[in-house]
Amino acid sequence: MEIDYSKISTEELKKLRQTCIKNISKCTNNQMARKIQLNSLYGSIGNAYFRYYKLANAEAITLSGQVAIRWIENKMNEYLNKILKTENDDYIIASDTDSVVGSTEVYVNGKKIEIERLYENVCHSGNLVCKRDIDDYVHNVSNLNLYTKSYDGNLLVEDKIIHIMRHRVKKKLYKIEVNENEILLTEDHSLVVERNGELISIKPYEVNVNDIFINISDTGKCLKTVYKNEKT
Repeated sequence: MEIDYSKISTEELKKLRQTCIKNISKCTNNQMARKIQLNSLYGSIGNAYFRYYKLANAEAITLSGQVAIRWIENKMNEYLNKILKTENDDYIIASDTDSVVGSTEVYVNGKKIEIERLYENVCHSGNLVCKRDIDDYVHNVSNLNLYTKSYDGNLLVEDKIIHIMRHRVKKKLYKIEVNENEILLTEDHSLVVERNGELISIKPYEVNVNDIFINISDTGKCLKTVYKNEKT
């Protein structure tokens, strides 16, 4: 049944709003319960001690999720280009908000810099494209020609930075320390490690002893560091 909002009183609107808030909270809790269950199952499938362990199936889950996200992104862009009468414009700013903390160091144009410092140096109101909430900003820095290093298979490549996002999260954080290197990241952030001679994508809570992490040295070369589980 459709509601004609123009014919209901302010008090009725307030009651309806409270009902909607309760329903949203209920649905959010149900959604999170299912998400935790599915994440637990995914983690079990990737655990060598689980009865139904199969690494290929665990990787298929993450890859399927990535394909679904890209499909949704493409369809959203197709739809927005159609209704806005544009051609091949990219309207999707971000489709994945896995996060690291501001003190995380990244390579930008050949130099190490903390993400927080990078944000302060290059992000301002002039390149702000979206403010979704308090302390939740998206900036377009594509015209600044900023490049960061990433690991693509066995190759060290330079990727252009298009957007920089800053936002608060309520997710669980994991701290991973390997020798003198450390990183603090959200529970759903992907990591690439070498395990049994293969490069695989895992979540922080799936890190195993003797997993090999890829680290970029100050010389720009890739180094391999073995995770010994000395500090977690």
